[in-house]
Amino acid sequence: MKGTWRSTVRAELYLAFHNKFFLVTFLMMCAFAVFGVFYMADARESGFEMWRQYRFDENGVPLLSLFIPATTLYCKWLGGDAGQFTTAAFYFLAFLACAVPFSWSLLVEKKNCYDTQMVLRCGRGNYYFSKYLSAFLSGATVVAAPLLLNFLLSACFVPAFKPESYASLYYGITSTYLWHSLFLTAPVLYVLLYILLAGVMTGLWATVGVSVSFLARNRFAVIIVPYLALLFFHVFWNSFAASSFGIYTQLSPIYFILPREMEYPNNPYVILCWVLAILLLHVIVWRKKGWRNDVL
Repeated sequence: MKGTWRSTVRAELYLAFHNKFFLVTFLMMCAFAVFGVFYMADARESGFEMWRQYRFDENGVPLLSLFIPATTLYCKWLGGDAGQFTTAAFYFLAFLACAVPFSWSLLVEKKNCYDTQMVLRCGRGNYYFSKYLSAFLSGATVVAAPLLLNFLLSACFVPAFKPESYASLYYGITSTYLWHSLFLTAPVLYVLLYILLAGVMTGLWATVGVSVSFLARNRFAVIIVPYLALLFFHVFWNSFAASSFGIYTQLSPIYFILPREMEYPNNPYVILCWVLAILLLHVIVWRKKGWRNDVL
């Protein structure tokens, strides 16, 4: 008798969150997030030392400075300070790290014919759905949880001054950026929404590896090939295509999940198109390779 979808999902989630690949990747990203806090705090303190020396003019009159509002928590946590090395490295690694925990699982089970037993036990739909869902949740967790950890730890070192409109030049957020109005009115919500967006997009990207498992023959291809394709698109778009086509909108997920504008503003319709494109890819691959192919 075939098992229920709940028991199948529960079993796959346990495997997704209790394997060495997930644990190593999760700890690595958390360590990166923690390192980012101390790297940021040290650089911020150096900036304050310079500000203290030059905050008065020759007559002793305090100079108007944008340094204070520009060093608020919402600008200095990992996602808010796009100029830091740690921010660039984390967001570029995110779309690779998300695939490591569990995207390869289906490929491994197909190679040792374990997928045949699972289809018999729980049904084809339940089995594949659990694989996609587990890859999504594990991939989202290794990115979103470290970002949240970094934000909370950064709050222990950096005051959460409310962003001021007169210092918007330092925030890197234009009026066309997604949820820009929340940054000034509800900055905590703004940060949480972008952490959620990062988790959703990296989780979805992790599921691409599951679909690639129907076509690939080794784990390296499942993890690396989708990332290399995304990286190629990112470089191509931001270096050549956008200016050539006159489309000044950020199409690369690597940049549009950032809470700060990079190169071009993001667009909710672009994000929606990426989500739909990934889901369409899964439907096509699953219909061609997962549903019609007989694994028995």
